[in-house]
Amino acid sequence: MNAEEFLALLNQSLSPLIDRERTILASYSAGFSPGPGRGNITINFINLPKERYKQRRGGGAEAENNRQLFMVWGFNSEIDSPVAQIKLEQSVNGIGSSGTWAPKLRAKSGTPEKVAVYLAKYLNNVAATFPPNYTHD
Repeated sequence: MNAEEFLALLNQSLSPLIDRERTILASYSAGFSPGPGRGNITINFINLPKERYKQRRGGGAEAENNRQLFMVWGFNSEIDSPVAQIKLEQSVNGIGSSGTWAPKLRAKSGTPEKVAVYLAKYLNNVAATFPPNYTHD
């Protein structure tokens, strides 16, 4: 599976709640030098509706207060080149309030198919459990 197919499977596995009421931003990077395993995908999950996210309330601070960042390592420098193994890590966990924070995602290595489904299940659970935290009304 390549990076494009990984993103397509992730999007297919996300709940309708995320599609309608949350924001996912994903970008692929080929890395600094060409070669196998140098590419990565950055996934920003913002626990706000897209319209609210675009308003950049508080200069974007509200989005930061509702954000999780994930890095998926191990893709090739060509976006359409398949790989057998990738690694998923969470870099930022800013979803929650009043001492109740979303659980940190455990890092996972595996096939792109398994990692995409694993991440989708985690995001679906977070979206269902944690309503948006409107901090800048």
